[in-house]
Amino acid sequence: MIDVDLSTISVLYVEDEDAIRESLSRFLKRRVGELFEARNGKEGLELYLEHRPDIVITDVQMPVMNGLMMAEKIREDDEEKPIIITTAFNDEEYFLKAIDIGVDKYIKKPINNKILLASISKIAQLIDAQRQIAERNSFIQTILDESPNFILISNGEKMVYMNRSMLKFFGVKSLDEFHEHHESLDDFIIRKDQADKRKFCQIIRESVGDQEHVIYMTDAKELKVDASSYMVKIREMPDSSSYLVIFTDVTLLENERKKYQELSVKDPLTDVFNRGKFNEMLESEIE
Repeated sequence: MIDVDLSTISVLYVEDEDAIRESLSRFLKRRVGELFEARNGKEGLELYLEHRPDIVITDVQMPVMNGLMMAEKIREDDEEKPIIITTAFNDEEYFLKAIDIGVDKYIKKPINNKILLASISKIAQLIDAQRQIAERNSFIQTILDESPNFILISNGEKMVYMNRSMLKFFGVKSLDEFHEHHESLDDFIIRKDQADKRKFCQIIRESVGDQEHVIYMTDAKELKVDASSYMVKIREMPDSSSYLVIFTDVTLLENERKKYQELSVKDPLTDVFNRGKFNEMLESEIE
């Protein structure tokens, strides 16, 4: 039997025969974290929609609504919900229907508790792995969203992710909302080199690596006005055909650089270019 902690797992158990339900419920309550009990498919469906248990265990033949009908409606709500079917009948039609619905396990009555527990443990192991993945993804998502840098992911043709800082910059709540009005970042990028006609996605594909690029971009409110400067790093994501693009706002640094560059070639009193700038321009004209 798979050794897994079932104390975090919730189970919905649906069985119309009181003696069987009470017996198996006592067995399950000692092992799982939370157990919900129902006497027919209608009650079971109502409990499922209210509590969203991790695993559903149900008999097939029951009054009001049978177990397969209930399982089908649950799968309409959640295609991945683990469902275990129990039955005392060898009816081929039920068996084929269970396969069609995609139930995870089909157990014959009388139920062998060890077999049932092994099935629950196996499913619980997968649920635990999915929870760990979801927790890590949530942690990563929080880091990305709290970053002051703009972060986007592109598949080389279009953007598939924007972090919260970037969405806020464009005044939208989601990437879908952004795409409702704009196809790409090209609507916001200011071209300092008019000869460069490349689309932003093309720049991404051609600029992967350690090289950094400075681009000038405006937000939706100040389109084409007062562009900010961004240092852009592009990395190809491992085991993927996607690209990670990080924008760091260097507007203040760029302004400071331009300021000191100007001071180096102009007289601060007269605002006239100095001899060094004169010689530079003279050499350029001679060439």
